[in-house]
Amino acid sequence: MEPQTVRFLKPSDENFMIAIPLIGIAATVGLWILGQFGISWQVTDLLVLATSLIFLDGVHIVFTYVLVAMLPELRAWSVSDATRSKSGWSKGQGFWLKSTLVAIALGTIYWVIRMSPRTSPIMGMATIWMFFEMLGPAQHGIAQMRGISLCYNGILRRKIQFTEAEKSLATQNEKLERLFFSSLLLGEILYWIPDIFGLDKIRVPGMDASRFIGGVLAIASAVAIIVNSLYFPRQSQSKKFGFVVRVAVYPLRMLSMIGTITLRAAHGTEYLVIFKRIVQGSKISESRKKRVFLVATFFSLAYAVIFAISFPVAVRQATGRYVPREWIANTLLFAFIVRYSHYYLDSVIYRMSNPATRAVIGPLLVAVPEESGNAEISTGMSTEISTAPLEKALVRQYASEKVIDSEKQTTA
Repeated sequence: MEPQTVRFLKPSDENFMIAIPLIGIAATVGLWILGQFGISWQVTDLLVLATSLIFLDGVHIVFTYVLVAMLPELRAWSVSDATRSKSGWSKGQGFWLKSTLVAIALGTIYWVIRMSPRTSPIMGMATIWMFFEMLGPAQHGIAQMRGISLCYNGILRRKIQFTEAEKSLATQNEKLERLFFSSLLLGEILYWIPDIFGLDKIRVPGMDASRFIGGVLAIASAVAIIVNSLYFPRQSQSKKFGFVVRVAVYPLRMLSMIGTITLRAAHGTEYLVIFKRIVQGSKISESRKKRVFLVATFFSLAYAVIFAISFPVAVRQATGRYVPREWIANTLLFAFIVRYSHYYLDSVIYRMSNPATRAVIGPLLVAVPEESGNAEISTGMSTEISTAPLEKALVRQYASEKVIDSEKQTTA
């Protein structure tokens, strides 16, 4: 009897998501080898822009806002008490208030660093800005990659009955996986920091050592993540290993800008298939699902215009002292707030350590059965949670939608 094949996504979506980085890895290595023989190929900003638009890296941020605005599960979750912080600066604050405060803070940071005539020319501001621009996307991209890898683990647990030994091994494996992804991010930061300080010609002792340590750490972390994935129980019955191989792009982009382009393409396509998975997992009708996709397409095209305007200006501004016109500067401000708010929103929406969030997002991602009363999380533990208020809110939402639909049909 052949082992059961466990899929996280539709075969076409899964194969598409896995193929993009594999093609990019082959291209990166191939062009680097050609470069050793004197055959070089320059990567232009236009190519980076085109890749970001074609593979949605530049516009996929729209999907986050569409999900929260149009899916009843997420709308009910966003206004529930489950999203109120229990501690920290946002203690007692709900989802929308926190998100608004984050957006205001982001706008203030951008104004001080990039737009204010008093503070933006100060020595070191370019370095601070580029550190933001390196850390934000790197942390977000690695976190997304790690999250999808853990979803594969969750699907395997959901579909296959693990033995006690396999459960124990899976838990230890995931602890290592989280550790290796964290060290990969640290390696990324250490490797690229010298380039960031170079913008302001700030000389900091130990920069050469930082690049070397960062490079070694990134390579070692990527290899460790790939090897570790081979030891997750029953991984051969899924596409987990094929997905995880993409982490090799991080050290490979030290060789060529093709690696950076591959990361952009992989990140955008990852979010596209996850967006489709969540919408298709929602309880809304098929007609409403089509409406969600149409709205996402419309706003993606609209934001593509903003991205096409802001990207080349942002590149010129980052590599020199170019001062854009006021309307372009305001466009850059808007794009920055939207993009970094997207980073924040994703960190909240997909925070599976929150039981209530896991109860809502979990079924949409990995199809955890609602009738079980439990939420299965990626560490293999099962946590009893009370989601009664949330469930009641969802029931009211679904009931109201059905009433509206029936009224429309009666009128028609």
